[in-house]
Amino acid sequence: MHDSLSIMAIREVGPVEMDRTRALERCKVHFDGNASRLVDLVRGAFVFDTSAELYATFERLQESADVVYSRDRFAQPAYSGYQDLLLRVRASNGFISSLRFLAPEFQLAKAQELSIYSRIGLLESILVAGRSFRVVVCDLYNHYDPDSRTVISGFENFDCAAEYARRRTWDSIEMLRSVGHPTDDLREKWLTFGELVSAVDADGARSYIALDELEQLLVQGPAPVERDWNGLAEAISLKRVPLRRQVTGDELDKIVSQHSAWLRSRPVDLEHIGLGHLVQAMKDQGIVCSTARPGMDEYPAARADLRGASVYSEIHHKRCLVGANFQGALANEIDFRDSIVHGCNFYGARMADADLRQALFITTSLSHAKLNGANLSEASLIGADLDHAELSNADLSAANLTNASLINAKLAGAHINKAILRGTDLEGADLSCSDLQEADLEGARLIGTELSGANLSGARIYGSSVWDASIDEATKQNDLVVSPSGMATITADSIEVGQLIYLLLKNEKARSVMDALATKIVLILGRFSEPRKLVLDAIRAALRCQDLVPVMFDFEKPTNRDLTETISTLAHLARLVIADLTDARCVGIELQAIVPVLPSVPVLPLLEAGAELYPMFDHIQKYPWVREVQLYEHVESLVASLPGLVRLAARL
Repeated sequence: MHDSLSIMAIREVGPVEMDRTRALERCKVHFDGNASRLVDLVRGAFVFDTSAELYATFERLQESADVVYSRDRFAQPAYSGYQDLLLRVRASNGFISSLRFLAPEFQLAKAQELSIYSRIGLLESILVAGRSFRVVVCDLYNHYDPDSRTVISGFENFDCAAEYARRRTWDSIEMLRSVGHPTDDLREKWLTFGELVSAVDADGARSYIALDELEQLLVQGPAPVERDWNGLAEAISLKRVPLRRQVTGDELDKIVSQHSAWLRSRPVDLEHIGLGHLVQAMKDQGIVCSTARPGMDEYPAARADLRGASVYSEIHHKRCLVGANFQGALANEIDFRDSIVHGCNFYGARMADADLRQALFITTSLSHAKLNGANLSEASLIGADLDHAELSNADLSAANLTNASLINAKLAGAHINKAILRGTDLEGADLSCSDLQEADLEGARLIGTELSGANLSGARIYGSSVWDASIDEATKQNDLVVSPSGMATITADSIEVGQLIYLLLKNEKARSVMDALATKIVLILGRFSEPRKLVLDAIRAALRCQDLVPVMFDFEKPTNRDLTETISTLAHLARLVIADLTDARCVGIELQAIVPVLPSVPVLPLLEAGAELYPMFDHIQKYPWVREVQLYEHVESLVASLPGLVRLAARL
């Protein structure tokens, strides 16, 4: 059964077994202690490229397994638009496990929506926990089901609640971490199987949402105490209750009535709620709230038609704007910072100098919008339509534009440094004189893109498609990262060289064709930790001054067979190999693999004075194309001597 699923799926996520503590909590809180209702102790997920493959696999599974329950959200989506196919499968021993069939775009939608629903959950939790220091635990595997959220109250103060939320979220990440797997894989596993825990203080003035520091938690491994949420809670008497998506009736009216004074005092927070049943209950108590959830036509104010209107700063930040039509509207200097914008139309809207910092755009069109000088720093524009948009001199630093479309967009002079542009379509876009330093362009399309005068230094271009792009002498391309995220870093100094390296690493037949071009590439091997980064920079600078192309390989991770083959491929392209043997034992392994078979590629070994050569270097040094070890006292002496050493070693 497993094989038939894997063949048609793009990838398998999991399976994952729920740990005992969480299973007991879920059973007690949501199923009144009835363990027979706990049918997702073992959880799995498969991602499919097309619905045809998904349903074909479902039919095959029904024939070969005992499917006791299924729910098709592709036929009946969740109110947010999320879709998946949930299955409960019974094994021969009677044990029931859960499977979800997913589509990539809805995995992406889930990541976008978590920010909204975390805030909704914190506000809604007052209905079951009152004004207390509390956390909301969201089981991401069952995120769109009524039994997915638990409210825990009884914390002594906000800091204690926030620390509990952080530790519990981090623990759910660490339980899914696998050694050697890239961060992207861990992120997907957490979005599928993890827990998102958020905290709020008694009066709603402060909140902590672990999602806000997710990237740090994914990369940084914690100390044991930093994930010990059980130990933190042992000395506290905590109360756990379920938080249902639909709280209605007399109970809701009673709770809202009890807290009406507090709710009236929090008008900004109420704009985040976006749930019709809660909005109506507050209206019944005379509390003003003009926001409705997506798809609720009974609240037309949420779907205002503002085509051609003049809109200025009266639309303030911290709003949840749903379904509004701003087509052609004049909205210069509008303030939407930290807003949630869902299903809106900004086609052709004039929004020069708008403040859209940290705004979250979901299924929103910004095509042909005039956003010159706008501030979109740290905004989430995943999958956004920005075709023909005018973004000259806009600030898009650290914005997330994954899979967005910016065909023929105008971004001259824009600040796009550290932005995420994975899979972004930039065909025909004008990026002249823009700042793209350290931007992530992995898998992006830059066909006919204008890059004159742009600064791409430190950008990741692995897998990007660059054809007929306009690049001139003013275009800065230093230290382009040409390896995928999660792998050892390989850098090059031009897009063309980066694409060449990508081609050669992925296509063995192309290597022989390019042998004749190996006249300028110099491969640098070493272990360049932060204190010794100056050595790396000195080597690069010296090579660039001689019109050579440095390709650096930093042994930041343990070597393996794939790594050795990669370095061997790069060495076959090189005119010269420079190996810094200081604090770099892994270099010896790679030299052993490439030196005996590459007599045409000289090797220049470097060693910091006072450091010791690794024991097996004598075996490598016997080859005549391995030059004499060059000692250097400090960076300055290396800079002074390296040009001559390179010329002599490579006979330039």
